[in-house]
Amino acid sequence: MSLSSKIKRSVRLAFNKLGDLAIPVTLIQKNATGFNFSTGETTSSNPITKVTKGVLGAVKRKDSTLEKTLLVSSEDITDPDIYDKVTILGVTWNIVPPCENNGFTTKLNIVREAT
Repeated sequence: MSLSSKIKRSVRLAFNKLGDLAIPVTLIQKNATGFNFSTGETTSSNPITKVTKGVLGAVKRKDSTLEKTLLVSSEDITDPDIYDKVTILGVTWNIVPPCENNGFTTKLNIVREAT
């Protein structure tokens, strides 16, 4: 077994061992079906979702927004750039590029308006 395979298996095991620290998150991908040239807007059908586990970083407050990092397994989301939102515990956050992927874990930067 290659070293890369061992590390990927260990990452999966680590997320399982985290228990309730690794919370369920739903990644949301827009499903654009067309473009309306008269209004200049895209038309879309129901969004495509992917449920996985993630670990949240500390909250940073900048002006009127809240910022966090979300760490997920790279095996769960092979291309993080296709997702634009994530729902965590019923709250929707926007995913802000760039995403950092080391081949084993992916760090997503997420933001939302402060309430």
